Amino acid sequence: MSVSDRTEAIPRYSYSDPSMGYSIDPKDNQVYPYVESTSNYVKHLFDQVTSETQDDNQDKRDQRVKTDAGKPRLELIPTSLYESLGKVLTSGAEKYGEWTWTRVSADRYVGALLRHLCRYMDDPEGLDEDSGLPHIAHVLCNAMFLNHFVLSKLHLAEKNEEKA
Repeated sequence: MSVSDRTEAIPRYSYSDPSMGYSIDPKDNQVYPYVESTSNYVKHLFDQVTSETQDDNQDKRDQRVKTDAGKPRLELIPTSLYESLGKVLTSGAEKYGEWTWTRVSADRYVGALLRHLCRYMDDPEGLDEDSGLPHIAHVLCNAMFLNHFVLSKLHLAEKNEEKA
């Protein structure tokens, strides 16, 4: 006998039937598990929600493991780092144009990185004369340029090896 079959047998004014293991709420005629008191009913609901939440959390953990395994965790990079890079890149784009840094020799960025690093070491709070931004932000940006060039060369070398 299904729950819907059992509800037909119980008058609508009936609230609970412990022998059948369920209750009917007279306000909405919904069938609920039988409980002896409101506190038991609240505990039952809490147990249901907790169980579902634990299942959801496990699913989320499983999903993260499935989809994010081996991927870099970019959310671990402080937002201040993105902002510092963005400010230096914006300053450079206004002065030289967007993405023009990709057409400059890597040697120039090594020199720029070292100059900004030396200025930073002399005065950790010092600002670049042209951009007005901290020297350490320029160090970071130049390091990013060099990292890009290294990764681009590795990527290009891999592609060339695949073609051969």
